[in-house]
Amino acid sequence: MAVNENKCEYEMCQDSKDQLVNSNTLLIVRRSKNKNVVLYQANLNEDGTYNESEPVKAFWLKIEPSYIEKRRKGGYTDDRQGLNFLERQMGYGFSVQKTSPNAWLITFVSLPSRAGVVTLDKQGKPVLYATTKEGKKAIITEWYVDATENFIGYPTVKSVAVTGKLLETGEDIKEVLTP
Repeated sequence: MAVNENKCEYEMCQDSKDQLVNSNTLLIVRRSKNKNVVLYQANLNEDGTYNESEPVKAFWLKIEPSYIEKRRKGGYTDDRQGLNFLERQMGYGFSVQKTSPNAWLITFVSLPSRAGVVTLDKQGKPVLYATTKEGKKAIITEWYVDATENFIGYPTVKSVAVTGKLLETGEDIKEVLTP
């Protein structure tokens, strides 16, 4: 029985399901810890151009069942949560710098050496372009962070698997980066 109009008492909300396949989603960060994800999405104006003041948004989808239950019991009717200060400064934060009328250099706090370019592809869909270790251009769609927590609860990253498609061939790629 649903307790709200979003029909998500102790299950993932429809809005969360929609966000996971939203055409403005540039990057999904999944983790070994649980099912919660961080989404990076293009923030587009009605005319399809990037919002100049905030071209990219990032937020959590707290979709691990135990988190959903805790949020519903706490009165939340959605699964979305903004990044907190530490997450923005140390883990999932990013900066953007405009490089052309509809393109932005994005640098991630956790992987500054893997900066990319956020822009629109030929069909007008937002994408994140980056360069592979071999120097090939690719569209990056997902990071999978394999980490363990230390004795005080801070994560130690063992590896990050980067997936996407090569721009030239459309071939799927997966690179594993280690600290």
